[in-house]
Amino acid sequence: MEYVRRPIPAWGVLASLLIGFLSAYALLPGGDKGGAFRSIQIFGLPLQTAFGVFAAVLAVLGLIGAAIYFLPRSLGFVSSNPLQAGQQNNAVLATGTLLNLELGKVLGIIRARISTDESYGASLAAAQTRLAELPTPDQVRVIVSLLVAENHRMRLDSADMAKKLEASRAVIDGLRLRLEKAYEVGLQDPLTAVGNRRCFDVTLGGAIKTAAGTSTSLSIIMGDLDHFKAINDRFGHPVGDEVIKFFTQLMVGSVREGDTVARFGGEEFAIILPQCNGREAERIAERIRAKLSAKSLTMRRTSQDIGLVTASFGVAELKRGEQAEGIISRADDALYEAKGAGRNQVIVAG
Repeated sequence: MEYVRRPIPAWGVLASLLIGFLSAYALLPGGDKGGAFRSIQIFGLPLQTAFGVFAAVLAVLGLIGAAIYFLPRSLGFVSSNPLQAGQQNNAVLATGTLLNLELGKVLGIIRARISTDESYGASLAAAQTRLAELPTPDQVRVIVSLLVAENHRMRLDSADMAKKLEASRAVIDGLRLRLEKAYEVGLQDPLTAVGNRRCFDVTLGGAIKTAAGTSTSLSIIMGDLDHFKAINDRFGHPVGDEVIKFFTQLMVGSVREGDTVARFGGEEFAIILPQCNGREAERIAERIRAKLSAKSLTMRRTSQDIGLVTASFGVAELKRGEQAEGIISRADDALYEAKGAGRNQVIVAG
């Protein structure tokens, strides 16, 4: 939970308001209030008037304090935790700022062109008025010359505008690619290069909406490497990372086009299978399990024998009206049921 520090405590705001209004009521000139103090002066002012002004100022300060206290954090009057913004957010914000600046340039170019068009239209209207007055041949030649000059200026302005717009288009395309790259990086697991948990959540949410809207099936597979801690303890984390990458590649090579493999966390992975019922998802999970358990792993660089590595899997098919939390929970329960039943097997949720 994030705790936010207000610049002015609530009790200070309320006290300022209360003292200010009560003092202003008691001491401002008028009526018989404060009569005993009327003969005393401060800075040339009667005591009642001086205290009245002071009380009014205090009340105003209290109002300002209340306004600051209740202003939303987005206006910058309240401090929050600056560590929440990571490098990805900074990159996106910086790119978005550059994109806004470039779009501002484009708007400026368009506004300038509109102004030029209005000037050209005014010149044409003036020429039309002068021609309607049946001028002499010399006057006609002058008018035509002016129109030719205006037309030449318009052509130059058009060419310049096209060049500027093309340059801005190239900059905007580059910034758009940077934003897409930053978005992709934010959805990618750095070790395995497949989707991360955020990618899984976003993709699953969209897949559930599609399945509900098209009345098609949807299944997910949760897979977890067996005894992975023992691999890390015996061979070290670098070897463990290589095992995770091998398992990832095996899954990616075993699913269908359009399926999504994501690292759910640690050595646990999830696979989203659109238009796939539970029986077909079970077959895919069994195929992955069989491929992995059939291999005895060896480190290429050191020829170190890792031995047999297995994984357990839980499968769940989306139920009617079910949300992401429901299908994830059922698949995860099936996975841990497979773990409890001896590992290296596939369990389908009921």
